[in-house]
Amino acid sequence: MKPILKVTLTEPIYDSLKDMIRSKELQPGEKIVQEKIAEMLGVSRTPLMKALQKLEHENFLISIPHKGMYVRKVSLSEMIDLYYCRESIECMATRLTTLHADSGQRHQLKAIFDPFIDTSEAIDVHSYQKGDEAFHDTLIAYCQNPMLQKMSIMSQVQPQVYHIGLLRSPKETLQEHQLIIDAILAKDAAKAEEGMRIHIQKSRDVLIQHAKDQGEIN
Repeated sequence: MKPILKVTLTEPIYDSLKDMIRSKELQPGEKIVQEKIAEMLGVSRTPLMKALQKLEHENFLISIPHKGMYVRKVSLSEMIDLYYCRESIECMATRLTTLHADSGQRHQLKAIFDPFIDTSEAIDVHSYQKGDEAFHDTLIAYCQNPMLQKMSIMSQVQPQVYHIGLLRSPKETLQEHQLIIDAILAKDAAKAEEGMRIHIQKSRDVLIQHAKDQGEIN
């Protein structure tokens, strides 16, 4: 007999709630009413609570004593700080992955963006965002540096950055991703690292301009 696989509802609930936060169906600052969410998703309170705790750990939600759990508001200045941290982690991860990844891993990275290349159709933003996240996560996974990977997990920089969503259009960033991938395939660590640095800096510049426009920074 085949063993019975234990199925957990926590992950699909987590994914649904994260999508609701990103799409602003759950607004920044909005209180999480567990009974309402459980009824909406058709789930029980136990797996819902586990999903909410995971989202709180990743800084999507915040618990306020005696008040409840709320969708976390992230200021532009905090987003900018996150992107400085992201640059430090991901540029080194890109360099190390270029140096250490095997041929199969390099082509797995390339395959992530293949569906969006040379297509006559408009790129689906949701699908592209999923691919974007997978690409950046995979770079860290393949860097073969446990300390850097641990630093990324403990800091929760990646989930918080993904919370922000795409800052620039797929049309603009796809070319940047391709340049990074080409450098990785060519085993040019310096070029791959610099490509990632430029890629992240351009997105951070968008945040800085928004902050200036809203008077948060000079």
